[in-house]
Amino acid sequence: MLETLIFWGMTFTVVGKATVILAALAIHGAISREMKIDSLVVSEYKKERNFVLFGLALILLGYFLEVWGLQLLPL
Repeated sequence: MLETLIFWGMTFTVVGKATVILAALAIHGAISREMKIDSLVVSEYKKERNFVLFGLALILLGYFLEVWGLQLLPL
């Protein structure tokens, strides 16, 4: 029972973080397509997007390592 709660708690946490990240990327994409901001800001958005995607990859990797390490998911 406790293992199931831990698994679902970790899963919902990761899904929530990923949702926030994807929403932020969507907003930045929409703003950069507006063309009402200068090219320097658009360039910074693109750099920031790469860091955000890298962060998302680390969150997902950490999740799978935790689930595997706690033996909550047989691999």
